[in-house]
Amino acid sequence: MIYRTFNEIEKAVLSSGNKKTIALCGAHDSHSLDAVLNAKRMGLCNAVLIGNEDMIKDLLKERNEDPDEYEIFASEEADCSKIAVKLIHEGKADIPMKGMMQTSDFMRPILNKETGLIEAGNALSQVTLVEYPKEERFFMITDCAINIAPDLQRKKQIIENAVSLAKKLGIEKAKVAALSALEIVNQKMPSTVDADELQKMSKRNEFKDCLVYGPLAFDNAISKEAAEHKRI
Repeated sequence: MIYRTFNEIEKAVLSSGNKKTIALCGAHDSHSLDAVLNAKRMGLCNAVLIGNEDMIKDLLKERNEDPDEYEIFASEEADCSKIAVKLIHEGKADIPMKGMMQTSDFMRPILNKETGLIEAGNALSQVTLVEYPKEERFFMITDCAINIAPDLQRKKQIIENAVSLAKKLGIEKAKVAALSALEIVNQKMPSTVDADELQKMSKRNEFKDCLVYGPLAFDNAISKEAAEHKRI
């Protein structure tokens, strides 16, 4: 099955019986706590809350939740992620989630080469999953949060990570657009050169389960009308 909406994903999770536990780091934050509570109320996940214990309990009470029904770990903001990573290694949690804490403090324990969550040789990258109601499908954007200036090899790894997510959504052959500001190769713009090379790598079958094309501007990647207007 190809999942095309968040509602379809929710139904699949609920029917699977495979409920994951989120470790919310810096849970003394109303917005991130609301997101986790909503998911928990829907039966999509369990939750472990890490952070300022008094503030977390007050926020739970404001939302008519009994603090005694939650496992709460008291922690300074900078140490919340360390606790989450430890819980995941112990099998007591599955997913770390950032709440009220600095991104650098959240990421540092996750990326620790000895005790973190990333296996040696793998790259960590971020994927934004966007529901596109007009065409009744998802598209993904990667990486707009973690890798600041990836080289060609890291871009290949970023694509492979995104394709692995696409497969979980039922997409057997993902279409990948290597983005740039131009649709033609310009040696003065490294992003166009890399995009062209990624396309050549795809033609040499160096990627599995995807087709890579580029360089493309963002509008041409997601809109057939935009591509046709530019005669692409």
